[in-house]
Amino acid sequence: MKRLMYLMIPVLAIVIISCKKNSDQAVPVNSHLLTVTRVTNVERKQPDTFSVTNPTNASVKWNVVPPTGVWYSSAGNKAYMRFNSAGTYKVYASFGGNLDSTIITVDSTIYNGDTTLPGTTYPMDTTVNNIPPADSTGNNNHDTSFSFLGGQVNIIPAVVADSFSSNGTINGSDLILNATSVQTYPNASPQLMDSVWYQSNASNVVTGIYINYASVYLPGGVSASNSAAAKKSDYFRNLASGTYNLTILIGGNTYTGSFIKNANTYTFTWQNTGSVNISPLTVSL
Repeated sequence: MKRLMYLMIPVLAIVIISCKKNSDQAVPVNSHLLTVTRVTNVERKQPDTFSVTNPTNASVKWNVVPPTGVWYSSAGNKAYMRFNSAGTYKVYASFGGNLDSTIITVDSTIYNGDTTLPGTTYPMDTTVNNIPPADSTGNNNHDTSFSFLGGQVNIIPAVVADSFSSNGTINGSDLILNATSVQTYPNASPQLMDSVWYQSNASNVVTGIYINYASVYLPGGVSASNSAAAKKSDYFRNLASGTYNLTILIGGNTYTGSFIKNANTYTFTWQNTGSVNISPLTVSL
């Protein structure tokens, strides 16, 4: 019996090691990481360093909401910032077609150390909505991204079938929110960049949707011969019939409403303010 137990121990160890190896292989390695020297207890005018660590050679466009009182310099995948006023700021890093962000909390204490930032320093509030200078042909030939602060969107809801059974019967429906900016941009296909997350209750049941329209991305940069609105479509699958809160954020402003899903019909309750307009208010298959 003792001999049998001795033989079982290394077998069990092999199984445990094998499972751990499979788990390690399942960890995603292609995430984009935005790291910061400090995110809380930042003093006014205290330099803070931001870096995109994957890829390390990323050419990054930086934005801050709100931008007022923020000074910055940048080089490659890094930015150096100081915040002149106390408050909460959201810092965005956009590179290629990717967008990452972090929240910075600045307290009322004034930093008494060296406030110098490396390189040439710019005020964020005058550059955040400016497009980099174009060359002699009217193009800047590199990707550009900047804040959507002050932007306005028109949202057109739509409904599509989730799937079909073998006899052609519709199995559920999915909601699509197609957003288009009121403003136009010097690019053939500007993209409205957003982040989406769900609100849920204590039972982990979805009760609402949040959408934050944060920035506009110009693939290939400025094109003087084009002018188009920025667009983005978000899909919401497998929502159960019921009532949902809908919250939309633009540049620190919050707009709220709701919608009801009844089978394959979606009915919105929304006050069109000019900043966020939804029409039509009822859509169905």
